[in-house]
Amino acid sequence: MADFPPPLVQGKEDSQYFQEIGQNPAMAAETDGGYTITRPRFTRPPRRVFVTGFTELTDAEKQVLFDFWNAKKGSSEPFTYQHPVSGVVYTVRFKPGTELKAKYVGRGLMRLWTVADVQLEQV
Repeated sequence: MADFPPPLVQGKEDSQYFQEIGQNPAMAAETDGGYTITRPRFTRPPRRVFVTGFTELTDAEKQVLFDFWNAKKGSSEPFTYQHPVSGVVYTVRFKPGTELKAKYVGRGLMRLWTVADVQLEQV
């Protein structure tokens, strides 16, 4: 069982936000002659970035996500994430330089939140 999303929020992951991005490990330099020289930056296989989001979260479910973020100290500690399509479990961390943002989308008396653009980087 993967650590993320936390149990209270499992099943709330919204496929409209899911993306899988392959990071480009290439370095490039342009020459005076108009040529571009490229080489890999490192020898390890390229990492992936997973972007996901959650919709219609209650106050308690939103708090669970923020508690998880705080427990991992943002991008400081790795955790596991199960790919929602393939089921493969990856070791990831929150992508450095990103923030966890919640948008209030309440309707009537329902207090609901959307947490989108959650970026997870493969370790």
